[in-house]
Amino acid sequence: MAEEAPDRFPVAPAIPEAPPAVVLDRPDPEFEFTAVHAVERAVTPTLSFTTRAKDASGIQIYTIALTVMITIEPGKRSYDPEARERLAELFGEPERWINTTGAFRWAQVDKLVPSFAGETEFEVEFPVTFDHEIAATKYLTGAADGVAPLQVHVNGTVFYKGEDERLQLMLMPWDRSFRFDMPIATWREMITDHYAESTWVRLATGTLGRLTERKSESGSPTFDSCIADMLDATGDEQPAAPRTKSLWGEGSGPHA
Repeated sequence: MAEEAPDRFPVAPAIPEAPPAVVLDRPDPEFEFTAVHAVERAVTPTLSFTTRAKDASGIQIYTIALTVMITIEPGKRSYDPEARERLAELFGEPERWINTTGAFRWAQVDKLVPSFAGETEFEVEFPVTFDHEIAATKYLTGAADGVAPLQVHVNGTVFYKGEDERLQLMLMPWDRSFRFDMPIATWREMITDHYAESTWVRLATGTLGRLTERKSESGSPTFDSCIADMLDATGDEQPAAPRTKSLWGEGSGPHA
């Protein structure tokens, strides 16, 4: 007797379909610093940050009108006792540092990013002041060694090729940010190459006028010697500390 055919046959389990690939219809660029160096033969001290831009969409980007804001985050690293002493003017006594070492702004520059699709690298340059009344100068001079923890914020306008081949634009929000640890030695050596063993102190116009008169009356050949003579006249018989020690700390000279 022949076996009856079953009413139903077993059904093979369905193979799940792969999720559709995410296709971006507009650029979504991300940025990072990969290196930093001093610009050679610049008129003023200038740092150049090698910047990498990546865009997963693969869309042709004609340019990005980019704004880059750099802040320093002193609380993101540790300091030895000598550095803490040098930074006391900026942050106060060490027990207060938990409240005083917040981020502060260093620089903001604009940059036109060259045309690319996918990934590119370019340089972001900004001039650096050596004014010792600026918080960044006080910090980098006092920290002397190690790294300066940077938080970098970027925004701007992206100009790209639309689906209909027409020029499109997109605004980038300020929520794009990344971190970068800048070697302080790079900044220090750049400053030394420009100013050697000199530094800059801002004076009010009236103060400079009085100092000029004192320099003329005393016959001092330079403002430096005039100020040194006035300091000696205060009766302080302690020998002056070497300039490299007063600026960078003992053992942390410009080319140590």
